[in-house]
Amino acid sequence: TLLYLPLDERFTTRDAFLNLARTTPYIILTPPTNLISSLRISAPLPDLDKWITSKIPSCDILVISAEIYLYGGLIQSRISNTSFSDVLKRLDNLVMFKTQYPNLKIYFATVVMRIPSYNGDFEEPWYWNFWGANLFQYSYYLDRFY
Repeated sequence: TLLYLPLDERFTTRDAFLNLARTTPYIILTPPTNLISSLRISAPLPDLDKWITSKIPSCDILVISAEIYLYGGLIQSRISNTSFSDVLKRLDNLVMFKTQYPNLKIYFATVVMRIPSYNGDFEEPWYWNFWGANLFQYSYYLDRFY
């Protein structure tokens, strides 16, 4: 049995994986969509934790998105004010799972952060709406010449 915690609710990050998984011999467990982030609405982490904890005893493999597990979703990982200590506490849960279930394989996936080249805060922090293009240009030239 494989527990899959997707990045968010989008087809490409959840349903495409589930469709492909049907071709494998694994039983796939994934949270219901009300426990997964949607755009700027964070996953309800306490409820998600309860769901994961209830399912782990029957699992052989965990495939977990870092962004949803640590921050509540992809967009939340970009705009979060979550403290480093809070992130470490959530990571400690994974260590606890591995300690309790030593044969459990855990795959922790993350997205490489991007820098959009436009002004807009649809998926970015609020200040990107005003200075996004300038921040992109600054980053571009800093990388290119230093």
